[in-house]
Amino acid sequence: SSGAVESRLREALRAASPLARAGGAQVLGESGVAAAVDQLIEATRDASPDVRRSAAIALGQIGAAAGTGPLRELAADPDETVSYYAEWALARLGQG
Repeated sequence: SSGAVESRLREALRAASPLARAGGAQVLGESGVAAAVDQLIEATRDASPDVRRSAAIALGQIGAAAGTGPLRELAADPDETVSYYAEWALARLGQG
């Protein structure tokens, strides 16, 4: 069922592997899983730039206004790709 898939994807955000966390965030965003917004906001503070980037993109795809503050913080991320996608997500939220 889609609930089971969503649950597994949300679990992936807590995986040991940064690749698994980034992939989980990516698919949650592409699927528009609004229930994962709090976890995606948490993922914006991940040690891995790939996870932060994927979380930013997902928040923009979902249209999560709650992500505005964390995305503004990511816009100043030292990783240029992370900051670019944070600005992209803010633009999607009408905050860019």
